[in-house]
Amino acid sequence: MDTYSVVLIIRNDSSLLECALRSFNFVEYPRHKFEVIVVDDGSDTPVASQFTCDFNFDFKLHYLPRTPFSSRSKARNFGACLAKHEMLLFIDGDHIVEPDILQTYSSYFQRNEDLSVVLGTRRMTKVARRIEIVDAIKKNGKLCKRYQRLYQRDVRLSLLEQINTKFFNLHGRWHLFWSCNFCIKKIAYFKVGGFDESFLGWGLEDVELGYKLYINGYRYELIDNYVWHLFPKDLPNGAEKYASWLKNMTIFHQKYQDIRILAQMEFENIFFFQAGTEKVRHAMDVNWIHKYINFEKKLAFIESNPNYFVERLQNISDVN
Repeated sequence: MDTYSVVLIIRNDSSLLECALRSFNFVEYPRHKFEVIVVDDGSDTPVASQFTCDFNFDFKLHYLPRTPFSSRSKARNFGACLAKHEMLLFIDGDHIVEPDILQTYSSYFQRNEDLSVVLGTRRMTKVARRIEIVDAIKKNGKLCKRYQRLYQRDVRLSLLEQINTKFFNLHGRWHLFWSCNFCIKKIAYFKVGGFDESFLGWGLEDVELGYKLYINGYRYELIDNYVWHLFPKDLPNGAEKYASWLKNMTIFHQKYQDIRILAQMEFENIFFFQAGTEKVRHAMDVNWIHKYINFEKKLAFIESNPNYFVERLQNISDVN
């Protein structure tokens, strides 16, 4: 049976951290075989000082305080460096887990020994019911069945159903490497260098890790081992996310000089939406799937015509 170090990053919202930690108390896995490492990702006020839960956690829990230089990448790497166990499970602090999450990952790795990484999924709870859901978790320690019916499924699963293919067949599966819920062998994580700490702000630091694993020959799969996403009180606006995403896109492309990375600009206009409306969230998913299909076609063309862009750039250079 595998052993797990769960790295959970949180920023500002202690009520969501409490929900996440309560859910781990119900995880059905031997307590000596996992630990939870909470890393404060640069909260305005240290999360530990806001956390007043009187609930007793029956697993090994570590808390790493914020630093002035925090970022998503640094926080995750910080937690991974202190991990004691062979497997790293990364979960965002505004998510809660199901009791069988570790057993499901462990069983999948045992059946697929050639895999280094397994991506899980997330179910999006309804934003309008956030306060009600959080209060229910604090009271019951887990998500009641009445709330489990109120969710939006992971758009990556909808994509695979719509295009009727397996995850491993996708040229752009590295773009679907999202950090909210994934499990990786610690040795593989450190061999590729973990998260790139030059990525600041929001976006693409997880995709870059997926790309890095992809080009280094590591196999990974997506399975419906889901967590529940509880939306924070303060959602970043689209303009802020887009600006940060563009900065990180520049870093990403400069690092590898791969035209496939620039093909991700297909997604650049998905950031401007009002996250609070369920109808708009559904429309955004439909839009995202359409854009991913276009992205996949571009990657297929690039990979089947590796000299096409080199020759075009050479012709432009000769003309100049």
